[in-house]
Amino acid sequence: MPESAIKSKKEQYFFVNNRFVRNPFLNHAVYQAYKELMSSESHPRYFIFLELDPKHIDINIHPTKTEIKFTDEKTVYMLLLSSIKRALGKANVAPSLDFEQEVSFNTEPPKLNHQYRAPEISYNTNYNPFKSTVPAGQFNPLEKQNKQNWESMYEGFKQTEGNTDADKENEQQALESIKIESTSFEVFQINNKYLITSFQNNLLAIDLQRAHERILYEHYLKTGVSQAIHSQQLLFPEHIELSTNDFTLLKDLLEEFKLLGFDINIFGKNNIAVNGSPSDLEQFNVKQMIEGILETYKLNTLDHKIEKHDNLCRAMAKNACIKYGKVLENSEMKLLVSNLFQCENYLHTAAGKTIMMEMLYQDIEKHFKK
Repeated sequence: MPESAIKSKKEQYFFVNNRFVRNPFLNHAVYQAYKELMSSESHPRYFIFLELDPKHIDINIHPTKTEIKFTDEKTVYMLLLSSIKRALGKANVAPSLDFEQEVSFNTEPPKLNHQYRAPEISYNTNYNPFKSTVPAGQFNPLEKQNKQNWESMYEGFKQTEGNTDADKENEQQALESIKIESTSFEVFQINNKYLITSFQNNLLAIDLQRAHERILYEHYLKTGVSQAIHSQQLLFPEHIELSTNDFTLLKDLLEEFKLLGFDINIFGKNNIAVNGSPSDLEQFNVKQMIEGILETYKLNTLDHKIEKHDNLCRAMAKNACIKYGKVLENSEMKLLVSNLFQCENYLHTAAGKTIMMEMLYQDIEKHFKK
């Protein structure tokens, strides 16, 4: 239940045919079911037991046998998601459909000796929709009124069309203005999660992590296509063992990884050798970064059909961006805000999540007049 959620990913267990397993797709299904019921900082507790025909399970993808693969992962994912949502609905935690009772059968039984008659239909057999009720030679005032209404609607449509160009021009001017002025914004940080600044007397609250994710996403998307990102060579190659599933995925994405600054060679079965990584990712653990990128890449494919390079750029930005809780220097905050407003889309992440909220000066004035 949501009220028993905790701040860490403890007490989360999956059992398939009574064997303890780990599977990121199943874990994602649980979080999707709880998506609207708890904050992003909370984690549900669960012990879930699944029973499947062994022929639909592959346990030979990792030496420890704790990682498994299903022949039809999407079906298992959707069944688990719908089952959890239904359970939450039955517990009155979330709205749910009642699958136990069909509404159309919820009627009273017929009364004893009651006579039922078939419904009767009555209509005017002389009605003609094409026959005018106005005598010949006279003008119907309703037709004139109807014509005027249609003309007024068309005039409004033409006026709206005229305003559209003006609105677009005003929006473009506002965009250029905010790009120029953003370099001099005064910014401060609250709760190590949001950046607060102002523009034209309006307050702006910016989600720190999502803003940086958007900046990195556009950087990788543009740079990776026009030219490969510079790779910083490691002092010693790092050898990484991956699961069979991740190893197959990485081989398919190998050229894309190289475009984005990774120098990776295949080094035997399920093993890779990393000789270099993007220069802007020096502070990250290479193994954790690559595993995180592959994990995010797979999760993205569950909800959307995304082009390969675009998906990898999203996954890299998601894993490399600044995380909540980081304290920034004033110069770092100003640079981040300035870079955000240079983006083509500074309002939403690549996944469509809101980056900033604006509070109008007029709304602030109304609040303090109460």
